[in-house]
Amino acid sequence: MELLLSLILQIVDAGDGLSEAIMGKSLKAVIQEHVVCKRHFEQREEDFRAAMRIENPTVRAYALDALRRRVLEQCGVRP
Repeated sequence: MELLLSLILQIVDAGDGLSEAIMGKSLKAVIQEHVVCKRHFEQREEDFRAAMRIENPTVRAYALDALRRRVLEQCGVRP
């Protein structure tokens, strides 16, 4: 599975314009986050729910981004 995923990531262009326009992220980043780090994100689900309950939208966005970056660092993906 890891070999197949690394092959797919090599094929995917990191500057994929369509996914950049739609999601604000490259397709490679989206694949890494949702496939490679899925287990890590699931383990921190309660933390994400707590961050979503923050009333202030700016503080909530910063909290979610910081949490996302920590999870990505834990699973070895550069944010």
